[in-house]
Amino acid sequence: ISTVALLAVSCKKDPAPEYGLSLGKDSTEFTAAESTQEITVTAKNVEWKAEVVGDATSWLTVVEGDGIITVGVKANAATTERKGVIKVSATNGSADPVELKVTQKGAEAVPVTMVISHETLPISSLGTGNRGQEITVTISGDGAENVTWDFEIEEDAKSWISAIRKKDNDNI
Repeated sequence: ISTVALLAVSCKKDPAPEYGLSLGKDSTEFTAAESTQEITVTAKNVEWKAEVVGDATSWLTVVEGDGIITVGVKANAATTERKGVIKVSATNGSADPVELKVTQKGAEAVPVTMVISHETLPISSLGTGNRGQEITVTISGDGAENVTWDFEIEEDAKSWISAIRKKDNDNI
């Protein structure tokens, strides 16, 4: 009887090892500023790698560490938020990959002031050769260098008003 029991114990298979990957969270959010965050990676019996998925590589980075990934974002100058995904997967394919959804807020809109030198222009009898009047447009505030502007003459006034933008782009 002891021989049979010994034989039964020695034929018993070891349980298959469990494999798995998980992240400390499945999504994270950043402000518009350049910054980094560390996210915990739990790996059961697997080696793993992390990568940015899709076109977010221009602003989103990931660096692998010992049980963590360091997620980084470049500053977002646009006022719209942007989204990206980081995928963590087993290098031998023994565990399902996991994803971290990353959202970065847009920059706050900066108030810009536009001042026009004349609200109205008096019209007088213009003689031949009169050079007309000049209007100056001044744009100021943070981000003013990113503001573009244009002008338009109402359709019914085009027969008697003309305007030309000067080279310095601040005068009509």
